[in-house]
Amino acid sequence: MEEKRILCVGLTCLDIVTEVAGFPKEDTDQRSAGMSWRRGGNASNNCTTLRNLQKSCEFFGAMSSLDNDVASKFAEQDLSSLEIAFENCVRFPHPLPSSIILLNNENGTRTIVHHRGGMPEITTEDFKKLDLTKYKWIHFEGRARTKSGERPDVSEMIAHALQERKKNPALDFKVSVELEKTYEGVEGLGTEADVVFVSKEFTGKFGCESGDEMVKKFREKIVKDAMLICPWGDKGAFASDAHGTYSSPVFSPEKVVDTIGAGDSFVGATIAKLSEGMSLKDTIEFSCKYAGAKCGIMGLKDVPFPK
Repeated sequence: MEEKRILCVGLTCLDIVTEVAGFPKEDTDQRSAGMSWRRGGNASNNCTTLRNLQKSCEFFGAMSSLDNDVASKFAEQDLSSLEIAFENCVRFPHPLPSSIILLNNENGTRTIVHHRGGMPEITTEDFKKLDLTKYKWIHFEGRARTKSGERPDVSEMIAHALQERKKNPALDFKVSVELEKTYEGVEGLGTEADVVFVSKEFTGKFGCESGDEMVKKFREKIVKDAMLICPWGDKGAFASDAHGTYSSPVFSPEKVVDTIGAGDSFVGATIAKLSEGMSLKDTIEFSCKYAGAKCGIMGLKDVPFPK
């Protein structure tokens, strides 16, 4: 019997990473210390971590149907090299979205400028075509529909998944969502999910000054038995469930080399371990260690960490 997959719904894109000795001042020029292409996007990066931890996974999102889109071919080859499934992705005649990222070699910080271009978003109707019996976990990037319709209403997809699970006892997947951005409507996406991730950036929207404060305050907005998890950069991570609250310190490498995708690594590692049945307390500590190890290397692949 084929192993059930972890499905990650969201974005994949081309990251063009330029290394700089220090963050440049406006209207100056300098030589780059290095440049690379990477496959990026939250959900896509989550999948990379899941494969690093030997989990069967699938990416679901919008991809290009253009034969001459070099960025899309690069992303597809990279997904295939890690055995990340993507056969259900919806194809559009537009180039793959891209991000320009400045990676500061002085301290490992990154500055991102994203360009989506004309690539449409996947819809709830696209999501409904998936065979949900194939999955043991479904994770969503938290994105709320705007008045112009430029982002999908992920709440509709979450609602569909949960309705199908309720109707069919054979469906035993968990549903998680990451609330990272602060635009209007995102805060309502996690109300029914089994696991809710809230970012440090998102926390500020609620006037909370710490992850510990956030996981206590935001519990009022989610399902009683849900897990709530808040990674907090150099403060580690905080979490809560129906039984209590937990925290983990940060585990920094000897030298911070590259923080691109550190948050995605934390989320991916957390899903991997929770899907195994690890306790929430032990899981966030594992994920902090994993994200710390990732920051000590370039890229997201081959993180030196126990599988």
